[in-house]
Amino acid sequence: MKRKFILLLSSAMLLMFGAFAQMHVSTGTTKYVLLEEGTGAWCGYCPDGAEDIVRDIIPTYPHVLVASFHNADPMALSPDTYNTDYTALVGYPAACIDRTAQGSGVAVGRPWDGPIAARMSATPNFQVDMVSTYDTGSRLLTVLVTGTALTSLTGNWNINAYVTEDSISSAGGNDQANYARPPCPGGCNNYWQFCGTAADTSWWWNLGDPIAPASKYYHMDVVRAVLATTGGIYGDPAFTNPSIGTTNSIRYTYTVPAGYNHKLMKVIGLVLAQNTAAGSVATVENGMSAKLRLMPLNETAVPQSPAMEDVKIYPNPAKSMITVIGTLDNPTDTRIVIYNAIGQIVTDKTYKANGSGFMQSIDLDNTSNGLYFMSISNNGKSITKQFVISK
Repeated sequence: MKRKFILLLSSAMLLMFGAFAQMHVSTGTTKYVLLEEGTGAWCGYCPDGAEDIVRDIIPTYPHVLVASFHNADPMALSPDTYNTDYTALVGYPAACIDRTAQGSGVAVGRPWDGPIAARMSATPNFQVDMVSTYDTGSRLLTVLVTGTALTSLTGNWNINAYVTEDSISSAGGNDQANYARPPCPGGCNNYWQFCGTAADTSWWWNLGDPIAPASKYYHMDVVRAVLATTGGIYGDPAFTNPSIGTTNSIRYTYTVPAGYNHKLMKVIGLVLAQNTAAGSVATVENGMSAKLRLMPLNETAVPQSPAMEDVKIYPNPAKSMITVIGTLDNPTDTRIVIYNAIGQIVTDKTYKANGSGFMQSIDLDNTSNGLYFMSISNNGKSITKQFVISK
C-alpha cells in the first residue's frame, strides 16, 4: 500500500518535475547470449517462435537477451535494419544466435537451444557495463555502453544498443496471423508441427487466423530502435587490438515516441566483432539488458529500488531444489535466507557476485513440506518472496 501511494504521488509531481529512470548493469565475467529473431505479424508460423522463446528458452537460459525484429508490419523498423541487411536469415520465424543464423524458419522444432547453450559456455572476451537514464518529461533516453576487454585481442570490435518493448497488443493493425489450426494451410507436411489433432500443444491452437480475441496475443521483445549512429545492427567502432583491461564507451540518445510505453521497455547494450559486410557473421561478444525504471525524485518521496529486480523463483511448489534468478540492484555479494512458517531459519548463505545477473539453485533436501519465505539481501536492501515445498 505504501509503495502504491508513493507511486501515485510521484505521478502527480511529473507535471512540475521531469521524473527520471536510471539503471546500471554489468555482465561481469558472465557470458550473455543475444537471440535476434526475425518475425512478422503476417507470419502464421511466427507464434510458434514466440512461444518457444517465452515458454522454453527464457526459463532455461536466463542469460539470453532477446531482440525480435519485425518485418513488413507496423512494428518493423524503417529501414528494416535486421531483416533486410542480414541476408543470412532464411524463413520466418528464424533466429541468429550471437549473429550466427540458425537454419530455416519452418522446420519442426526451433534449433536454437543447442547454439544458445554452446555460446553461454564460452569464455567472454569482453565485460559490458551499461547505464541508462530516462526523463519521462522530455521522453529522452540516454544510454552509456562500456566495454572492457577481459583478455588481449587482435582485431576490431564495435559497440551497439537496442531499445525493445514488451506486451504490444495485437489489436489495431498488429493482428497476428496463426497457422496453428485445422486444416493446416496446403495440407499437413513434415515442416509444420501443428499438423496434428485438436489436442496440439500450441498456446494458440485453433484460435483463428488472425488470433482472436486480440487479448490472446501480445508481441514481446519488439525492437523499437537500433541506436548505432548508422542505424545498423553492426554498431559503431570502439576497439582495435585491445589489450586486457582496455575500456571504451559510447553514449547514445533516443527520444521515445509518445505512443510507446516506457514502463515496458528495455535497453540492450552490446559489444560485437566488427564486420560490416551484409550477411556475414559478426559474433556478438557479450551484452547486457536493463528495464527503464523510475528513479527517486527526492530522498523522501520514493523508496529505494529492491535488492534484486525481476526476481523469479522456480519451481513453485518446489521439491528438492529451488532456483532464484534476477537482476541485482548492485553487483555485490548477495545473502539468501530461507525461513519456515514459524520463523525458523532453514538455510542462510551468501553468494559471490559476478555481474548484475543472478542465478542460484538452492538445495531443499532436508526440508519438509509447507510454506517458506525467502529473504534476498544485497547492498543494504532486501526483498522477500514466498514459496511452497511439496514432496
